[in-house]
Amino acid sequence: MFLIIINDLEMLSRPVREVSHNDRKESRQVEPRARTRPMVVYSSPRRTTSRKCYYENGPGVDKPCSMTLRYLHERLGATCALNGSPMKSMKRKDRWICAGAVTAAVFGLGGCDLRGDTEQAHLQRAKDFKTGGKLQSSVIELKNALQKNPDNAEARWLLGETYLDLGQAPEAEQELVKAKELGFGEEEVQVPLGKALLAEGLYQRVLSEIEANPAFSPASQSKIIAVRGEAHLGLRQLDQACALFAQSIDVDHSYVPGYWGLSKCAGAKGNLPEARAQLEKALKLEEKNSGTWTMLGDIERFTSHQPEAEAAYANALKYKPDDLDALLGRATSRITANKPEEAAKDIDAVLTIAKAHPVANHLRGVIQYGKGNYADAKTSFEQALAVSPGYFPAVLWLGYTNYALKNYAQAESQFAQYVTEYPRVVQVQALRALSQARMGGRKEAQQTLGLLRNAKIEDPQSLSALGQTHMLLGEKDLAARYFREVVTKMPERAEARIELANALLQKGENEQAIEQLQKAIALSPGETQADEQLIQTLIQTKQFDKAKAAISALQARQPKSPAPHLYSGLIAIQQNKADLAEAEFLKAWELAPDDPRAANNLAALEVRKGRIEEARNYYKKVLDRGKEDLSTLMGLYNLELAAKRPDEARKMLERAAAKYPTATQPAALLAGSYLKAGQPSKAIEITQAAAQANPNDLQLLDVRGIAYLANRDPANALEMYQRLVKLLPNSAEANFKLGAAQAALKDRAASASFAQALKLEPSHLGAKLALAQLDLLEGKNDEALRLARELKKEHPETVEAVLIESQALAGQKKLP
Repeated sequence: MFLIIINDLEMLSRPVREVSHNDRKESRQVEPRARTRPMVVYSSPRRTTSRKCYYENGPGVDKPCSMTLRYLHERLGATCALNGSPMKSMKRKDRWICAGAVTAAVFGLGGCDLRGDTEQAHLQRAKDFKTGGKLQSSVIELKNALQKNPDNAEARWLLGETYLDLGQAPEAEQELVKAKELGFGEEEVQVPLGKALLAEGLYQRVLSEIEANPAFSPASQSKIIAVRGEAHLGLRQLDQACALFAQSIDVDHSYVPGYWGLSKCAGAKGNLPEARAQLEKALKLEEKNSGTWTMLGDIERFTSHQPEAEAAYANALKYKPDDLDALLGRATSRITANKPEEAAKDIDAVLTIAKAHPVANHLRGVIQYGKGNYADAKTSFEQALAVSPGYFPAVLWLGYTNYALKNYAQAESQFAQYVTEYPRVVQVQALRALSQARMGGRKEAQQTLGLLRNAKIEDPQSLSALGQTHMLLGEKDLAARYFREVVTKMPERAEARIELANALLQKGENEQAIEQLQKAIALSPGETQADEQLIQTLIQTKQFDKAKAAISALQARQPKSPAPHLYSGLIAIQQNKADLAEAEFLKAWELAPDDPRAANNLAALEVRKGRIEEARNYYKKVLDRGKEDLSTLMGLYNLELAAKRPDEARKMLERAAAKYPTATQPAALLAGSYLKAGQPSKAIEITQAAAQANPNDLQLLDVRGIAYLANRDPANALEMYQRLVKLLPNSAEANFKLGAAQAALKDRAASASFAQALKLEPSHLGAKLALAQLDLLEGKNDEALRLARELKKEHPETVEAVLIESQALAGQKKLP
């Protein structure tokens, strides 16, 4: 009987509430919604390049990777922030942000031959395609050749080099190793194989496996020494790397990439004039080497000299129009310069040649992110990582994108992966803590915050993220402190003052909040967010005269905005002036017929008057205009429910849940209907998206806990109710339901949870019944009898109390 009682849906469906808090009254109709802009904090990755290296571009000519120079980020403070602006608070023209990723990989060319169907014909056509820059076609022909003869070492070698050109380092390594095993010349294999390993970040393997044989030509030795220098650079062993680059030049004074390496060394030491000087030496050797011009472009880009960077990339492309590094470098420069359409052309040119190039897909994702096309951006970043799983710029930006999509669990995972490699990047740690807090992971968020406790945090974005995290954790004083620091560092930024105002309002410091909102309005008169929040605050605090003054000021600046009339209507409602409210809402609707707020408020007025059909017509007019507004759909749902039209009400609820899968109210209500219909699995499914987006929503935690119990999944139910009790420790109902989940798992902690529920609400029926039954099971007949007799007095209609009483008496052998 015990499990039957505590799994009874009616018993579990009692709403959860905090006993020690006053109920919150809904005092308004459907109000205008202030445009909230949750911050998307972002940062430039500390190492912003792919791990690709250099390889031959033809006889005697090598092509560089784009600048790896992570030192330029660390030493020169390069960042992806534009004026410190959080992404979602930027205007559209400001939302183009610099790419954290820098280009990678080197792409080579080959020879020529005639067409044919033999093994050699396929091989020759592959060389012709490679020479013409048609790398995918070259791969097809090489695979055709290998299908005829899998042991063709030259085809394996050429396929490995072509994969390297395409940025597919693991595939390149595989083919080059096979070529070496098949007896292809070690001197020819060592350099591209070393570069493939570099591209995979396998620096130690380069040092172990790639060595310059004294029997090799000076040119080959010089190249191998430079590859080993790159490996030391990847391992952050600057002195060893610089010595090898110098040795590479000693062996072959004409080897241009040796000068590239010395340029990197100079840059890593903060000596940019010397970095440029080394590249000038390279240009004297080969003026038309596109790789050198690309590196010059990278230096100019990293030092924010965008016109000079463009000029350098243009020179590179003049000498080699299909130079992928130059195209990617210029694309990154154009993104930084807020020229996304021009950048997209360069990216498309790269993907035409190498359709799976990870850096190109990454930069495409950055552009899509800047436009707010988060779903497309997510796909692009995932495509980049499918080819190069260790490409950390894409890992980071995929985290940003999932955060923007409210996929907080995925975002947290990507931030965690990034900080494993770069633990001192404060911005990412801060955003990781914020993601954890949004998932309801209080303990995890506190642990991440602990990592930043002794960090000197200067950038406003990190401070803002920390402020938001502490707000979610209920630590309002700390939140306000961080937001004050943001305002101190960025006093001219309106959004910073709005965030501080929100924290002050949560602390009950309304006058200070109002002061901050007024300053925000003065700083950004063209925006209305601060105005609307100020007006809402004044209305909530019953300062109607000040609210009217704020409305008048907004109307003077925004005469065609419906907001002033909407707020005037709300004030009129609170002053019991229904006719005036109706007139204001009608004016708002006339100014913005596509804005559903006025019609929703007019419908609410009609409901007050008892004019249900007129209210329904207002709602339907919104839907007829193609506006699937959530408030409208829920208004119609409530209207049909009140009119006892359950089928029509359910249609509106299903429509709302389908259109807004992350909205909590329709998901929870629809889940409740599924539970009543005995379909708990559907209740779990329909709330999945909303629960992921709103991990701390009380209603969702409650209904999902009930659904898991009904679906015979007490472990997941336990998780729901543990989180619920953390959020509502003084709720008797939450503690009772936690006990129900524990009891279903035969966990003795159930007794303590039921006892806590009774401590908070001594007459709680479910907790008292459950605890009495547990006492019976444990042989505590006296305690069970006491509880049963209390139940008979408090709930005389409860049959279970009589049964428990008789069982307790039987246990005491006191039955008549």
